[in-house]
Amino acid sequence: KQLQEEKQEAVGRAAANDEVVKDLKQNLQVIEKQMDESEDESEEKMAAMVVQLKELTAAKEECLVKNGAHKTVIDDLESNVERCEKSLNATRATLAETTEESAAKVKAL
Repeated sequence: KQLQEEKQEAVGRAAANDEVVKDLKQNLQVIEKQMDESEDESEEKMAAMVVQLKELTAAKEECLVKNGAHKTVIDDLESNVERCEKSLNATRATLAETTEESAAKVKAL
């Protein structure tokens, strides 16, 4: 009789253990599904980030090219300003000489 009771107890524990194992397997399936979904989501985000990084890199390169072009234009303008200032100074000197000569000629008349 005691053996039958122990057998019943063992069968009950085995059934409980089977239930625990079943729950653990279900939990494992849920976790694996969540991991797969998270992995897929991470891959999508990474792909989007790679695209965004490429776009930003291209935009940066475009800015560098534009800045280089702007710098060339600025350098050219500065060079032209220097040339114009020299020409203006020469013209001023010539004008001053001409004005003096004209004033001397007017006095002579």
